[in-house]
Amino acid sequence: MKLNDFQKKLPKGVVDTAKEYGLALPEDAYDNEHDFWNCHGKWIIKHDACEIIADKERIVFKPPVQNMDISPNVALLIEGVMLDEEKKPIKNEWSFGEACARNTKMGYWWAMAEKRGKDRVILKLINAYEKGIYSETEADDWNQMAQKKKSGAKQPAAKKKEVSTDEKKEVSTDEKKEVSTDEKNTSTTTSVPQFADEDIPF
Repeated sequence: MKLNDFQKKLPKGVVDTAKEYGLALPEDAYDNEHDFWNCHGKWIIKHDACEIIADKERIVFKPPVQNMDISPNVALLIEGVMLDEEKKPIKNEWSFGEACARNTKMGYWWAMAEKRGKDRVILKLINAYEKGIYSETEADDWNQMAQKKKSGAKQPAAKKKEVSTDEKKEVSTDEKKEVSTDEKNTSTTTSVPQFADEDIPF
């Protein structure tokens, strides 16, 4: 695997995992289209990449038998086994996958709980947590950050509207509007704020 200058600076655990399973590293700090991306110092691996690892390591799962939480919350006990070439178990792990209103905005809680539990078991089986690698399904916040990162990546800051010299000049006395007597006698003057188009939040 040939690494660019950015990839050469990535954590060894991330690079080694990518090499071992044929996964794609990010091209730069703004890239979240490949199998890994950085979220405030934590390295996130995508669910599809976890599936690739499970296939290559011959990881199989036992069907979850019940909801371990109180409905409508979902918590599934996920058990996984890594098999050798002769399909004999060589390592097993278990973990929970949870989904509820507090930790996901997705409408399919059972599927989210399953994905989270499976990803955690896969990462446990290959010791990924020791390398500082986490699954994207483990927190909705990471997915939201990824979308914000994607939409805001490399976009130049909005330029302030330049005001011409003519616009800066004060209006001459002849051009000023005459103020009525009633307006002059008003005891309270209300200052109306002025907004630029880009300042209006709707």
